[in-house]
Amino acid sequence: MRIRNALLLSLLACAPASAAIYAPPPAYYPLYQTYNPTITDYFYTLNYHEAYGAVGYQGPSVFTYLEKTPQPSTVALKRYWKGSPQNDHIYLTDQFPEEIGYVLSNGYVYEGIEGYIYTQPMPGSLPVHRLNYNYGNGDLVHKYATSEAERQALVQQGWGYDRVQGYVPYQSALLQPNGTVLSGYPALPGGAVVARRCDPVSTPNFCDSPQHPNREPHYRNNFYGYRGVSSTVKPAGSNVQKIQFDVWSPDFFIGSDEHIVIGVHGGLTVGTEQITLEGLGITLGQSQMCGDGVSQVEGFWLAPGTTYGYGGFLASTCPARTSDPNGKYLAPIPMENHHPYRVVIKVSDAGSIQYSVLDGYTLASIQGQTFNAVNQYPGGISGFPNKTGYYIAPSTTSKRDYTLYLSNLSVSWQNGF
Repeated sequence: MRIRNALLLSLLACAPASAAIYAPPPAYYPLYQTYNPTITDYFYTLNYHEAYGAVGYQGPSVFTYLEKTPQPSTVALKRYWKGSPQNDHIYLTDQFPEEIGYVLSNGYVYEGIEGYIYTQPMPGSLPVHRLNYNYGNGDLVHKYATSEAERQALVQQGWGYDRVQGYVPYQSALLQPNGTVLSGYPALPGGAVVARRCDPVSTPNFCDSPQHPNREPHYRNNFYGYRGVSSTVKPAGSNVQKIQFDVWSPDFFIGSDEHIVIGVHGGLTVGTEQITLEGLGITLGQSQMCGDGVSQVEGFWLAPGTTYGYGGFLASTCPARTSDPNGKYLAPIPMENHHPYRVVIKVSDAGSIQYSVLDGYTLASIQGQTFNAVNQYPGGISGFPNKTGYYIAPSTTSKRDYTLYLSNLSVSWQNGF
């Protein structure tokens, strides 16, 4: 695994104020909402200047966040406008072509793509409800809501309910080095989202060249979802740390040029240019040793005589390969896109690791192994980072967008495997 420069904590707002950590641009883009009471029209746009400069429109605010570029299971959210007496903006997708045909045949004009919206629920995503109100004098207005409480309140006020127009990602805010707070970062309550986003339109050549002269010289601009927890509460008598989560992705596993590492008995410390990564865990995604979609053990330690970075990594033999009497390959079974899995990793104080990847439907084990890693660390047990924190980090080798959802994440301690 290669982690090149600095690392962004996914919960950066919890970092000490003195730590001037670089934060990349948000992955998602704000969709602004503004309202014109004279012509009774709700106007939504990704363009900040358009939202705040629209004549007669009041109270611009961030309605939700959209993908700026196409992603798996997204479609373009298209804007249409009809003038007086209706004076109405409506936002539609090609998923419902009959609606587009209807508005075009009734005087609406296509004004462009506002962003990209999901056609199905993603982990943690929010539905976008479309409603309409007919004033009875030829004036029709459309409004959108992501809150079920707001949807119900509008219906009680006489609004007609049209449909769920699509789904938008859950997002969170991060504290910036200058003290400001920006929203639009991938997040998942009770878990984490590891993702890459690169906009080839607004940042030419930046996707393939992180040191683009017109951008901050940090490769992390495109990568999201780093998490480093320095310590957890270790009950008396326990000697094994366990991390468990469910994982799903529409595009990460097959044909991946990326892997992520998840480890315990260690942690991360972060600077503006370097990281210190210590611990023992596994990789998910591309494995240099074991093949695409097959996990391997990976451990990190601090290089002797250095104050940051990592001295190297260790990798076990791959999970044992098995076959049936007819020679049919049975295990390990590679992880696939659009399929749920459960991952369980246990690491002992003595430097042994035991992990399993379970099929999310049957909970049958498809990958796993037990490995004594302590002798791979310089100094053996004295060099093993017998700490209580954990980490999640991408290897930052990908040159394409992807999204990996880790849900129901828990970290605990127990006595023995």
